[in-house]
Amino acid sequence: MKINFTARLLLGTSLVSLLAISACRKDQSSALPGDHSQTSGTVAWSPYMIKTIVKDLSGPQGLASDGMGNYYVASASLNQILRVSGTGAVSVFAGSGTGGYQDGPAVAARFNDPEGIAMDSQGNLFVADAGNSAIRRISPGGMVTTWAGGQNIGWQDGQGGSAKFNEPFGIAMDGLGNLFIADAGNMAIRRISPSGTVSTIAGGPGFTNQKSGNTLFTDPEGIAVDRDGNLYVTDAGNASVVKIGGTGQVTLLAGGNGAGFSDGLGPAARFYKPFGITVDSQGTLYIADAGNSAIRKVTPFGQVTTIAGGTELGNPDGPSTNLVNSPEGILIDGHSLVVSDGCLGTISQIGL
Repeated sequence: MKINFTARLLLGTSLVSLLAISACRKDQSSALPGDHSQTSGTVAWSPYMIKTIVKDLSGPQGLASDGMGNYYVASASLNQILRVSGTGAVSVFAGSGTGGYQDGPAVAARFNDPEGIAMDSQGNLFVADAGNSAIRRISPGGMVTTWAGGQNIGWQDGQGGSAKFNEPFGIAMDGLGNLFIADAGNMAIRRISPSGTVSTIAGGPGFTNQKSGNTLFTDPEGIAVDRDGNLYVTDAGNASVVKIGGTGQVTLLAGGNGAGFSDGLGPAARFYKPFGITVDSQGTLYIADAGNSAIRKVTPFGQVTTIAGGTELGNPDGPSTNLVNSPEGILIDGHSLVVSDGCLGTISQIGL
């Protein structure tokens, strides 16, 4: 469940969850997994058109794809990982549905506010289990284990369970098997090597930008990695999109001059609670700008445009102007974007 950084600092967990739910501009459904598919035969598929492929989900957040037409969805409300087939059928992939912390067979495992998810080339699904401050792994055989961290909140690098996180949200994997984590509570970007060693590559509590003197990250939520190893981070607290180069250099790509809604180049653009982020093979970014109910496009040079939403709320299929409420997760699948909407309880495709 996405909440802002200030609320996380000032309020207890249960109250924050209630506030986050009430902030949705349309009540989330509490429906359990089943056949929630929705087809759309009345609208021709074209660039920036939208199709709702799944509806009536509860709290969908992070998304992943296995490359075979199936999507995986982290349901923060149900404390489960759901699987959406190519036909739109929804089933439970992992999680008993009871919040908590327990490894073991997928049907008995427990999560606590799962957010970002990423799949490797071997079919292992990694989960940023925010409420447990842990990174969990679900094997293709259906076993859940803790890959790093685990319940003890803190900021500590190290091997596997000796490392500590504080509300990890976004997660991405590069072609070498490295995981990158947007560790929101620690205001840091963390790296987990294929052997499970955790290190901090940018930010951290009290870490400041030497040029501005300001905290480098305030609330890093989403993270993506391109084919050259560059990282891109959405910072909801700073309303910005940041690039981290292969040498660790951090630069502002877009936004960062206060929350708002405007297109433009670099710092002239405005975001409001940017969450999910994905990058295509050409280095173009797509942002789930939750606070603006919009999907934003950012070129490699920092030019920001709005391709969906950003005005009135709604969710009919058709031209993608008034179609999103609170977009959270986002990924690229072929010639379309796939977007989860935490308030509408939908998974939708937007043509590219």
